[in-house]
Amino acid sequence: MENKSLKNILVVNLSLIGDVILSTPVIRNLKLNYPDASIRFLTVPWSKEVVANNPYLDEVIVYDKHNGDKGLYGLIKISKIIKRYSFDLSVIVNKSFGSALICFLARIPQRISYAIEGRNWLLSQKIKFDENLHLAENHIRLLALLNIKNCDRRLDFSFTNSDLQYIDNLLNKDSKGIKPLIGINPSASWETKRWGVDKYIRLANMIKSEFDVDIAFIGSKMDEKVVNSVVENLNFECLNLLNKTTLPQLGAFLSKCKLFITNDTGPMHLAVAVGTPVVAVFGPTSPSKCGPFYGDNINIQSNLACINCYKKKCDSLKCMDSISVERVFEAVKFKIKSKS
Repeated sequence: MENKSLKNILVVNLSLIGDVILSTPVIRNLKLNYPDASIRFLTVPWSKEVVANNPYLDEVIVYDKHNGDKGLYGLIKISKIIKRYSFDLSVIVNKSFGSALICFLARIPQRISYAIEGRNWLLSQKIKFDENLHLAENHIRLLALLNIKNCDRRLDFSFTNSDLQYIDNLLNKDSKGIKPLIGINPSASWETKRWGVDKYIRLANMIKSEFDVDIAFIGSKMDEKVVNSVVENLNFECLNLLNKTTLPQLGAFLSKCKLFITNDTGPMHLAVAVGTPVVAVFGPTSPSKCGPFYGDNINIQSNLACINCYKKKCDSLKCMDSISVERVFEAVKFKIKSKS
């Protein structure tokens, strides 16, 4: 399908921060191919900041599906709001039933997404989700339904000069901001994605002992226990950014890092988007499918048979426990020296 007359486009992603970042090439390529069209983005409150400053969007519409827009009433409510825009096209990068239903109820004539059993009747065009491809690559493949080819695959994340100034002020406090900066994210939303507090303590101490760098830890409110458990047991003074940044400010911080060390998290994709090299530790998820989309990065994973299980709970956590501190440190050391 190719329709250069499209004037009003909706992109839908009701997922987590990382997935929303991975869908930004869809926005960019829609704008490149339909430069005169208005493009809006429907997302959830916790992911709004990912696209708040996106230069290719005219508006971000928020669907608060767990609070104000909860349940069937909320779904009908947001569908009516979407209907008022008279969209020509919706590109639904979610695989959920609800995301497709919203666009169907809003009577958007062209609704493209992944073929998922039980919701195909809600779509006007669809493709099969390729389980062998990276998530971002699957999102980009949706554009083939619009005959958009040779796509620009870059991720987009924007922050302001005031965000940079805020980070500069944090880093310059106590004379920080002079040495090379290493960012570390020791937590993750899934317990099974966390490499372990003790291991991050040892890793940070080893890095500080060998290199003349500043080390900063990041995290949101949900990460308080993990981050504080690491920071309070280091043998040096670090910079603790726990609960101190908005998402755009975090992007500004990551843009200043020489290297970012992390589990499989949203900030990992954020680092890729702003061009910062990543060393990422993986267990239950696949680096080839949901790891850094591109860039000068190192992914570390065990070779156990149970990896890539995508379990949020596990009795053993052996896939993460079997990754040694020494192995991650060697990767970090390589990256630091290669960027010197």
